[in-house]
Amino acid sequence: MKIPLISTVLLITFFQICHASTVSSVIVNNQENTIEINGSGFESGPNIVLYDDFENPTSIAGQVISTSAAIKGNWTELNKYYTPSYSSTAHSGDRSVVVFDGPKNIMQQLRKTIDPSQELFVSFWVFLDGNYFPGDNVTGPYMFPSDSAFKMLWVYDQDWLGKSSDVVLPTYVGNGKFYLSGNDFNLVTDVGNEWWSWTKWMRLSFWLKANPIDPTENGTVYFDTLSEDKGRVHREYNVPIFDADGPELKVYRQLNFPGWVKSMQDRNTNILYDDIYISTGPNAVARVELGDAPTLDNVKRLDIINIQYWSNSSIKGTYPTVKDSEISKMYVYITTADGKTNKTGIPIKNLPSAVDQITVK
Repeated sequence: MKIPLISTVLLITFFQICHASTVSSVIVNNQENTIEINGSGFESGPNIVLYDDFENPTSIAGQVISTSAAIKGNWTELNKYYTPSYSSTAHSGDRSVVVFDGPKNIMQQLRKTIDPSQELFVSFWVFLDGNYFPGDNVTGPYMFPSDSAFKMLWVYDQDWLGKSSDVVLPTYVGNGKFYLSGNDFNLVTDVGNEWWSWTKWMRLSFWLKANPIDPTENGTVYFDTLSEDKGRVHREYNVPIFDADGPELKVYRQLNFPGWVKSMQDRNTNILYDDIYISTGPNAVARVELGDAPTLDNVKRLDIINIQYWSNSSIKGTYPTVKDSEISKMYVYITTADGKTNKTGIPIKNLPSAVDQITVK
């Protein structure tokens, strides 16, 4: 039987960003696997449309995944010819999803249709389960090929006339270069490859927010990468989310994980995804995360909590991807709807007496 552990941390003056936000307490209950944050100035939370860590109760490695996400929401469809399957190699828990099967040399795609949106936040973990990058022109293990080979996430409208609003987050275009770019136009060219990890799970997260007055003018793009060996890198771009051609209504309606994988020269290499999270519409970027370091710049792990409710004075959710044995070592990071995150984490301690007052700047 699980013994309830309730941990309360009292704080004063949490952080002040665009709007003053103050945290008065953080309460963790590991019997219910919940975390509650009380204070003021939190404003409004996200619309989470899907959160899947693939830990479905009946999941078996090698079998087709469920379209019912393990945490929240549903996949709209799976590739019916090459269906994604569970893997026993995971970032969190015991399961992830195989999105490219090396032995069969086939892509196994997950698809999610969303309400038309000009703002979305997406996070997922990816792992190269083997030594080879996709592509026809791979010359050896741990080498980038010269050919375009991997669209990791494809976000697009559902117009197939060749001018649909679309972007790949990110796309590998060859010769060691990654872009944030689609078939229609480029958001950002050459975001480097120094973040790529050959041996560790990598978290990729993106916030796309169109200009609210004119979506073809400069909007906001965030691209964050995180891994155990490369650490965390945050990137911000002030660029248009949509261009002027194509449909008059500038929206995204579809996400495919992955968008495309060309080939795999090594039949012992699979591509795995885990902990896929999607939120859309206003406040999409707002979230609470649990990190493994006291400062945001030094985290090598960030786990998104599943929001149960979010008000101006209270946030509560579950922490499905964090073990109870790990929770007391984590730090709380809150991102508000304007994309600002506290740089110093709020420590979670087992005993209320361990921390009475902390000022977080």
